[in-house]
Amino acid sequence: MEKVKLTPEQAEAIEFALNTERLAYYQNPDALLDSHIRSKQFLHELEPLKEIDNVTLAKALYIGYEVEPEFKVEDWVKFETLEGIYVYGKIEKINEFGSAEAQWSDGKGGGVPLYELERMTPEEISTEKERRKWETIGRKVGEYKTNDIVYHEKYGYGVYAHGQMIEPFNQEKFYGWFDVEIEELELICPAEHRFDLKEDE
Repeated sequence: MEKVKLTPEQAEAIEFALNTERLAYYQNPDALLDSHIRSKQFLHELEPLKEIDNVTLAKALYIGYEVEPEFKVEDWVKFETLEGIYVYGKIEKINEFGSAEAQWSDGKGGGVPLYELERMTPEEISTEKERRKWETIGRKVGEYKTNDIVYHEKYGYGVYAHGQMIEPFNQEKFYGWFDVEIEELELICPAEHRFDLKEDE
């Protein structure tokens, strides 16, 4: 079975509990798990154990665990809501309460405890960056508009029009309009940011 992942603080608490002779849990994982199931009234060095659910602790004690690297500012992370939805963000600050503050993908700010966070995969980071890029201009991902300046691998730079067409700038090589797929395009400049389309004030 796969090992569970623990924070450095949680791993230290388990090691302290099992290797401190004055404690009732000394070299006794059964006693530690039993106490965790019944009360979770852990204090001082063992307090991080309150954050672990019973199944995770059991796996950590009898199967093994891996220690997650500590989070830092600018790490891309995610957490799961009670509704089972993942929320994404880039850590802007770790406050004195041990929570990460960020502008989360659900539109909310505020801190989230570090033990609730997971690292985002490279694919998730790329997707979230793309979503945020489009969000800054008030659009959904892939929501192209007429007169956007776009790039296409075959036709190069050009102007986008409704109907998923592109008019390449290089008319000597590509004359006219060409049908394209949205997935083949890269947005270079949205139409509303083009000075050449704005009326003189």
